[in-house]
Amino acid sequence: MKHNVLFWIYLTILILLYESAFSTENLKFKFYNNAAIKHDEVAAQFELANAYYTGKGVTKDIDQAIKWYRKVAAKGYAVAQHNLGVIYGVQEDYLKAAEWYRKAAEQGDARAQNNLADLYMKGSGFIADRTEAIKWYRKAADNGYKVAQYNLAVAYNHGDGIKKNDTKAFNWYRKAAEQNHAEAQYYLGLAYIKGKGVAQNNSKAIEWYKKSAAQGVLKAQQAWIQYKDSDIVVVASEKTRIPAGKPLLNINIPPLASSTSASQRIASSSRLSIFYVRQQDKILIKKIASYLRNKAYKVDAISSARIKKTRTERWDIRYYGDRKPARQLQEDIQNYLRDDYRKIRLRNFSHLRARNPRIRKNRIEVWIINPSI
Repeated sequence: MKHNVLFWIYLTILILLYESAFSTENLKFKFYNNAAIKHDEVAAQFELANAYYTGKGVTKDIDQAIKWYRKVAAKGYAVAQHNLGVIYGVQEDYLKAAEWYRKAAEQGDARAQNNLADLYMKGSGFIADRTEAIKWYRKAADNGYKVAQYNLAVAYNHGDGIKKNDTKAFNWYRKAAEQNHAEAQYYLGLAYIKGKGVAQNNSKAIEWYKKSAAQGVLKAQQAWIQYKDSDIVVVASEKTRIPAGKPLLNINIPPLASSTSASQRIASSSRLSIFYVRQQDKILIKKIASYLRNKAYKVDAISSARIKKTRTERWDIRYYGDRKPARQLQEDIQNYLRDDYRKIRLRNFSHLRARNPRIRKNRIEVWIINPSI
C-alpha cells in the first residue's frame, strides 16, 4: 500500500513538471496508460477510461473506455459503475444501463439513482414502474442532487407516480432552484405568481424569473422582461417538462455545438405521417402539423387510425432509419407543447424495412392517441 501511494505521488509530480513543456493531455495519457497497465492503479485506470471516452490525448475509443471503466467498476467504484450506465444508455442497451446504474445507486451515487429513476419512469428496457422511479428520485433528491429534486417536484406537481401535492412540489422546486437549477428557478417563480403551494408573492416571482433568465431559459426571459417593471403579474402557463437530454459522465465533457441551420437540415430530410384516433383531436393535429411544416418538416399525410379501444394517452414517434431526425422531432414537439418530455416515446421500427423494402429510410410516423391537451 505504501509503495502504491508513493508511486502515485511520484506520477503526479512528473505530470506537473512536464505539462508546461509537452502536450498536457498526451503526456497524461501516457502516464495513466503506464500506471494502469503495469501497476494496476485504480485512479489511473479511471483516468484512462475517461481519456478514451473523450478522446483527450488519444483517439476516442468507446470499447476501450468500457473495458477500463469495467475494471474500475469491478473493484466497487460507484463513479465507474455510473459511467458504464451512461454509455450503455447512449447505446440504447437499457438493461445493461439499469444494471450498472443500480450497482452505483445502491452505493448512494445520486446521479445513478436519478438516472435509474429515469429508466423506470420512461419504461426504457422494461415495463415502466413510476412508484419505483419515485423511490429512486427521492433517494437522489435526499442526497442533494438538484436534477432529482427538480424531477421529484415535477412528479408532485402533476401527481405522476405519487399523490399530487402543490406544497411538496414547491419545496422541491425551491431546493433545486437554490442550487441554481435553471428550470426549477422558472417554475419556482411560477409557483409564487399563482400562489401554488406557497403564498402569492409577485416580487419573489420576478426575482426567480430573473435568475432563470440569466441562465438562458427563454420562457423566464420573456416573463421577466414583461413583468419586471409592472405591478401586475399575469398568470403564466403551469405546464412543466423535465429537460430532455442524456445524462453525462462524471467528467467534464464540453457540450456539442448546435445551430438552427443544422436543425432545419435534419428536419427537411424527414418525411412525416401523423396519425390520430379521435375526431375531436383533428384540430390539434393540424396545428402541430402546421408548426412542423414551419420548422421545415415535410408532412406527407395526416390520417385517422383505428386501434383497439383505449383511454390511455400516448405520444409515439416511430422511425425507420437514423434516430437523429426522430430525436430532433421529439425536441421540436416538446417545444411546441411545452410539456413533460416523458409523454413522447421514440420507437425504432427500422427492422421492418428488411421485410418491406418499400418503406423509406427517412420515414417517421407520429402517433398521437387520446391527447389530454
